[in-house]
Amino acid sequence: MEKLKLFYAKLMIDDALAEKFDKILGGTALEDVNAIQIQQTIELAKEVGVELSAADIRDYVDDLSGDSEILTDDQLDMVAAGKDPHNFNPR
Repeated sequence: MEKLKLFYAKLMIDDALAEKFDKILGGTALEDVNAIQIQQTIELAKEVGVELSAADIRDYVDDLSGDSEILTDDQLDMVAAGKDPHNFNPR
């Protein structure tokens, strides 16, 4: 995550870099980036001395899009008991 923060800090101060990044995204929301856009972003970051991986970008996108799920206490109890928290039925 720190590498992405560094890359975004560079984007904020370098208009030419930000323009290149905007072209890569082409108006695509971060949650919808494809493999080609990820690879182009990795290459762009490398140009400014930041080594990113596809996993770095996907993890960041997942955090932004809320894909990381937070379980309730009841769901956590179910997981501890070996049950599936997604089939939670409190009754």
